[in-house]
Amino acid sequence: MNAVQESLPKTTNKLPWWSLSTERDTNTSPTQQKDGTERKQISFYRRAFLPRQFAHRPNYQTRTPIFDKDAQSSDHREDKGTLLYKPNEHFSKPKERSFELHKSNSDSENERRFSLHRVSNPSRNDSPGEDRKFALHKALNSKTNQYSAAAAADRRPSGAFSAAASSDQIIIHTEELAKDIDDKKNIEIQSPIEKYEYKNGKCSSSWCKLPDCRCIGSDIPGELDAKDIPQMVMLTFDDSINSQNMGYYRTLFNGTAKNPNGCPIKATFFVSGDNSDYDMVRKMYKNGHEIASHTLSHRSPTTWWADAGFDNWEHEIVGMKQRLNEKSGVPLKEITGMRAPFLQVGGDAQYAMLKENKFRYDTSMVTGYLYDNKEPPTWPFTLDTPPDSKTCSLTPCPTRSYPGLWEVPLIRWYGSNRMACAMPDACTIGVGTKGSYKFIEDNFMRHYTTNRAPFGIFIHASWFGRKDGNLQGLVEFLASLADKKDVWVVTVSQALDWIQKPVRLSAINAIESWSC
Repeated sequence: MNAVQESLPKTTNKLPWWSLSTERDTNTSPTQQKDGTERKQISFYRRAFLPRQFAHRPNYQTRTPIFDKDAQSSDHREDKGTLLYKPNEHFSKPKERSFELHKSNSDSENERRFSLHRVSNPSRNDSPGEDRKFALHKALNSKTNQYSAAAAADRRPSGAFSAAASSDQIIIHTEELAKDIDDKKNIEIQSPIEKYEYKNGKCSSSWCKLPDCRCIGSDIPGELDAKDIPQMVMLTFDDSINSQNMGYYRTLFNGTAKNPNGCPIKATFFVSGDNSDYDMVRKMYKNGHEIASHTLSHRSPTTWWADAGFDNWEHEIVGMKQRLNEKSGVPLKEITGMRAPFLQVGGDAQYAMLKENKFRYDTSMVTGYLYDNKEPPTWPFTLDTPPDSKTCSLTPCPTRSYPGLWEVPLIRWYGSNRMACAMPDACTIGVGTKGSYKFIEDNFMRHYTTNRAPFGIFIHASWFGRKDGNLQGLVEFLASLADKKDVWVVTVSQALDWIQKPVRLSAINAIESWSC
């Protein structure tokens, strides 16, 4: 299969949600034109996600991708169009759509044009005037031999849906497409999500084994006793890094707080592209902190992320990964994780994107009870089997299997009123430094005194300015950990290093990434 790359933003370098294959469809055959030449029917599989604009309309169940070159955004090049999703209320599930290919008379030395017309089908209940034209342009390029579709770089639904029908088109470069057409082979458009299977049945330790697979559960990896393993504390921060929050980070990471081996504590920063200072990001990376992707735009509303689709997720997450590499010098191989904005997961589109782009982990799912019932927390797990609604409580959740892709869940915290919150920012806590300190310590002890699942302090730097005592409360809590020789403050990646190859405290030096 040939890569469709040119349509993607220059920072991504990955396939968009559709790809071109040349498998023959035995249900279609060449037909005769009036001039006696053959024309070939082409199968077009509609695979798209319902955009936010139609999410509240249950009758929009089938989505037809439409390429509109006239709908532009600031990211678009002038010769590129936007991939739109045209809802069709006539069907309850996606169906095959057939087209006829017609060669245009507008040939030139460097370009030949083809138009793609939908074939009438009396079995379909289409509204009058629904026939569309798709213009295919073949350009000969001496430097590349790859397919490319001229849809918008970010594929964001935009522009007027009703107006899009008048200018539906894609542009495809390379000689290979023309050869496929000449050979009368079929072109199928298919989502990369389709390659990942639905997984029925529960995960079992009989086949799911470390280091690359772990079932959802509160059991300790390696069947070790809680007293023999480190209590890991993962300190993470979401959103941009800039002058407004660097002062907080200097206070927290001044070299005073250290792990039992004498190494300074480190954190994971899920960096978004909206208002980040990339020189400061570079400095945090040089100081040993982990840098991960938190999207380019962090755009609103929250619901947009639920319906974003594969390409939008790829543009946002992979695009941010490449920007961090280009502007802050963070090696691509070290940016292995992500967190979704607003903790709004995107279902199979998000997780297929992560798997396709070889990410190691996601940390967006919220789990845990809505009240403190003293149950041991859940350890990180892989998505070899889809999570249940208890583990992934904010929909849409993945429904397919993504072997080896780790999920580091956000274990709910509980405030002074015993009500749950996904992140400490949203909990009710006591007054001043003492109130903040007690709030953090109480939640820490739920992990430390049970199964020692990694304790996540997942916050935004804005929390420090929201209430007096929050920053100092965290500083004092981190300082108190120095008295516990079995507690380590680590990055998310460092925590996964231990989980994949668990060792006792006595052999902790075997974990290379924990040294300094």
